[in-house]
Amino acid sequence: MAIIAVVAGLYMLNESAKGYVDMPWLAGFLSGYFNDIICGAGFMAYCNIFIELWKRPLKNLPGIEAVLLCAGLFWEVGAPLVVPGSVGDFWDIIAYMAGGLIYWCIITIQRPEKENQC
Repeated sequence: MAIIAVVAGLYMLNESAKGYVDMPWLAGFLSGYFNDIICGAGFMAYCNIFIELWKRPLKNLPGIEAVLLCAGLFWEVGAPLVVPGSVGDFWDIIAYMAGGLIYWCIITIQRPEKENQC
């Protein structure tokens, strides 16, 4: 839940700060990919809340990345096929997966050493 709260806060901060960034490369990153990266981490935290109801939460990097790859393909390839005006972006999929890597790093650091076995 803490990861979801942090992601929500960073999302709101990014949305409110977008117009105030003077560096073009940073403004482009913040408007194009920052939310995708943090939402990749938030999506995995959200998924694990529901996965934990039935079995152990997903904690290994290959599994996390597989979920985000499938979700990214659905959002970036599948959605544009059925949602008018929607476009896909390959780099968004990479951003989602980068968020998954960040999520994995956070959960790996915060859990006890004996649980760090994937």
